[in-house]
Amino acid sequence: MKMLQKIINFTIYLVVFCLPLYLVSFKIGWVPFNILEVLIYVLFVLWVINLKVGPEKCNLATQGHYCFRSDLFFSDLFWPVLLIFFGVTISTWFSNDLEVSAGIWKGWFLAPLLFLVVINSHIRTKEQINRILISLTFSGVGVALIALFYWFANNLAYDGRLQGFYLSANYLAMYLSPILVLSLYLYSFIK
Repeated sequence: MKMLQKIINFTIYLVVFCLPLYLVSFKIGWVPFNILEVLIYVLFVLWVINLKVGPEKCNLATQGHYCFRSDLFFSDLFWPVLLIFFGVTISTWFSNDLEVSAGIWKGWFLAPLLFLVVINSHIRTKEQINRILISLTFSGVGVALIALFYWFANNLAYDGRLQGFYLSANYLAMYLSPILVLSLYLYSFIK
């Protein structure tokens, strides 16, 4: 069981590190996927298996370290998130292009919601949070290095801005800017 918890921790860090792999897509049958979605689904399955083989009882008196936390369901965000998810699900069913709508539904709403449930239930310590931030920082460093390779190769957008492997320079900036702020935050603690 300890090994499964370590695998779940590693997979959480891997999902955070692999955020840019959202762009790498493929199809299984007619269903489109991307690498990030598949990692989140694998993580969720591991988490469910951990619940099945985890602590015998998870009640208020003996709530274990990896028990399912019900406070997510009693938070102020539960009903708004549930209503948005319900609305998106209904919109998907009534869409003219079910394939595109279902892809958006599972990629933009279902996968992040499953990741939220796992994170809320599994992440408990400041060390785990710091490791998530470190994974995100390394991901940003990797994206920045790849973008610098594009710059040295003079592979820029039509307006001369650096875009890396993203479709727009704005996408690159929106990914790297928060990571820069987080890495400065981490650096202040390391000093």
